[in-house]
Amino acid sequence: MEYVIVYGSLKYGGWLHANLSTSEYMGEVFIKGTLYTNGLYPALIEGEDTIHAEAYKINKYTLHTLDKIESNGYLYERIQVPIGLSDGTEDKAWIYYWLKPEELNPPHWARMHEVNGVVRF
Repeated sequence: MEYVIVYGSLKYGGWLHANLSTSEYMGEVFIKGTLYTNGLYPALIEGEDTIHAEAYKINKYTLHTLDKIESNGYLYERIQVPIGLSDGTEDKAWIYYWLKPEELNPPHWARMHEVNGVVRF
């Protein structure tokens, strides 16, 4: 099994969340980064904002499906980051970062800002 962190349209209530229907919800997490949106989906890049996200335990089939959805290697890059689990242990989780930060410019992209110390999409 693998872990994945989602922060946009794959989160609960998002229009792509059904792709995680066979996955186990592990809880909410907060990650550091900068989040942009074009109105349909978010783009995460390195930064210092606190981003609200969700963690899931997934199988290889779901990971392959997410790679297709996220255009892994073209629009997003899947990388592993350390996470703390509820039992006090640590593991690694996959997360998708936007590959083309130079394209995140107005009017097509807008930076999302923290509200009460957290960015939510």
